[in-house]
Formats: sequence, structure tokens, C-alpha cells
Amino acid sequence: MVNGSPIIEGFIEAINLIITLNPQVVEITIRSLYVSLTATFFAALIALPAGALIYFYEFRGKHAVVST
Repeated sequence: MVNGSPIIEGFIEAINLIITLNPQVVEITIRSLYVSLTATFFAALIALPAGALIYFYEFRGKHAVVST
């Protein structure tokens, strides 16, 4: 497009890169999923046991930690 909006041209190019499975886009997508899933795993690894401890045990200051 000669006189098209740069935003629209960029959007069309982005769609084209996704549809054609551009190797760089695929690599970036896989890396992003890896980082996100790894962070989610480690957050759950810490938060689930901590949540269970807070739920099952009574301790001083529990009401400050738990909001109802």
C-alpha cells in the first residue's frame, strides 16, 4: 500500500507473519510460552503450600493475612 496508514500496514504485516509461520515469530512465541509457564509453575509451587498452611493452621496475625 502506497498511501495506507502505517498502523494498518503494520497490522497486515503482523497477520502475514503469523499466517506464514515466520520462524522468528514461532521462536518468540515458544520462548514467551516457556517463560510464562515456568513462572506460573514456580508461583504455584510456592503459593499452593502457603495457601494450605494459612487455611489449615491457626496463628497470630492470621486475620491480617486473610481477607474475607
